[in-house]
Amino acid sequence: MFWRAATKRRAAAEVLAQHDPPHFTDAVYLAGYAGECILKALILASIPVSKRPAIIDGEFRGRKGHDIAHLMGLLREQGVGWSVSVQPALRRLAGWSTDLRYETAEFDGQEARGFLSHVDLILDWAKGRLS
Repeated sequence: MFWRAATKRRAAAEVLAQHDPPHFTDAVYLAGYAGECILKALILASIPVSKRPAIIDGEFRGRKGHDIAHLMGLLREQGVGWSVSVQPALRRLAGWSTDLRYETAEFDGQEARGFLSHVDLILDWAKGRLS
């Protein structure tokens, strides 16, 4: 479920980034959700099936469910580590917030493209861990 949501949100972010005129803020917002979803997919893959409903209901709900640092902490608790090569992308993702939904200023195109590239790196790294 979360893997599919991640890939769908990332694809939608690309459509927005390539639109004429581009909607970079919205693209970053959706790409951030893609990153959030992939972290959730990794967390669920690292725990027994019987414990997944409790994690979804307890850890993925409310504000903390969107908190990238919280999700990364859950990954660490499950013994899931990440390589040095993905650390900058995770740090960049950690700066993302659902508060972007209220942002009216448009992101700079280069900054937005950089963020989307970081999310792509995280998705590629996660795909290797999930397959």
